Amino acid sequence: MPTTCSAHRCTNRAKSGSNIHFFRFPLSDAERLKGWLNAIGRIGFVPNAGSRLCSDHFERSDFYDNPGGSYKLTLKNYAIPSVFEPSVHSTLLPTKLFSNEPQKKKKM
Repeated sequence: MPTTCSAHRCTNRAKSGSNIHFFRFPLSDAERLKGWLNAIGRIGFVPNAGSRLCSDHFERSDFYDNPGGSYKLTLKNYAIPSVFEPSVHSTLLPTKLFSNEPQKKKKM
């Protein structure tokens, strides 16, 4: 089975020569796992040992510096994915729900 990203709407797959890296869900760290699951926002998703997230969903600061220039990226122990496209749901909501201006009262 090919390695694919578990993030909603992400189509990244493992390919030779690609600069995209894949990371296992932290199944043995309940607090960190909760953060990852909240971040990806997939309702009802239960990760297993084969579930992965790709490097596109992490900030550069989430990785250890690699002064040797080796190909392997290593996530910091506290890294939580934070880079995602806006969800379909957020694009469907009316923008005035998010406006800071007070709404005018309707006259009856």
